[in-house]
Amino acid sequence: MEVAYLLISRGGLPHRNLSTWTAELKQRLSGLNLGDRSPSAVSRLINITNEAALIEAHRGNYKAAADICCSQLANLHRHPEAHTFAIARCALNPWLNLGRLASLSGSASDACRMFALFRDSTGIANLAGVALNLSELNARLRAEKGYPDFCTHVYVGNSLRALVRNGAWSDLVAFTESCASVDPSMRPIVDEARVVASIYLGRPAEALEVAKAHRNAQRLYVRLTFQVRELECLARLGRRAENELWTELEAGVTATMAERERSVGPLALGLHLAEVALQDNDRATARRVAAQCLAGAESLGDELYTHAALRMLSSCSDEPDASSFGAMAERLAAQSGYEAMRDGRRRSTWEPSDLADTACEALA
Repeated sequence: MEVAYLLISRGGLPHRNLSTWTAELKQRLSGLNLGDRSPSAVSRLINITNEAALIEAHRGNYKAAADICCSQLANLHRHPEAHTFAIARCALNPWLNLGRLASLSGSASDACRMFALFRDSTGIANLAGVALNLSELNARLRAEKGYPDFCTHVYVGNSLRALVRNGAWSDLVAFTESCASVDPSMRPIVDEARVVASIYLGRPAEALEVAKAHRNAQRLYVRLTFQVRELECLARLGRRAENELWTELEAGVTATMAERERSVGPLALGLHLAEVALQDNDRATARRVAAQCLAGAESLGDELYTHAALRMLSSCSDEPDASSFGAMAERLAAQSGYEAMRDGRRRSTWEPSDLADTACEALA
């Protein structure tokens, strides 16, 4: 099955070489004072083991990643001050990561049930026995990071990503319709999800109208995302956009890479633009944009996006460059530790993991 993504939501830590990352993380775990149960020490332990779970998910070892998340929650539940907000808030990411792992494993419904605990942002969420006060969470993150309603952000954003990733198009349409009164800051991700659903349901004209509504978006990244989606819709309709739009998008991708230089979001956007250009037989545009993405991915040290950019360049370049880029991509795939780099879907494995064992022992 082809894997779809929301461009607006792309982000996170760079995809580093997994062997190097694993060795560094084990060293950080060995340096922790596990007898220190202060909120700051617990937060450090949870943050480091979150990375361990992320590494296992990148490997495709979802069981090992889930074992780490469950151990995190059990550790917090055993804490003598689990009832305090300082400890309870540490349960947020392990719980969300379990939902994301359910989505990666193909169960959008299980994922959405987990995310639905955050739908009522005035209640108490029971996260595997850890009671998290969502009203206080909202208030703290509003003050700390400016979120108008963090819980709604968590619920809507994660649910949309799970439904998109698993191709649950009819459920996705229904979910977007339930978000009619969502905060304006969430409107772009809801509308992009509706665009993607309409495209895959064979309704590109409907998707195009939704995308057009964001032509004057204030944020550059949002505006570029919907312009790329417009091109995708037009291609499905057998039409090609004016050359000015292609030129504007190329320039915009360059600008947003500079603006968000430590983020993978512009790389996802640029590679999607290159893919649309290649599908439109505009190999020259695809090459230029993919070359930008390659430079950006290498600068960021992101091996997954470096691989994707190399694969794109091998598809849109002439020989002998095409073979050279393809060989570079194959070498990186063999060295990186990532599974199934070609199709974007990790291979789910059930392999034992020294990193998972180390993380779970630290949490025991």
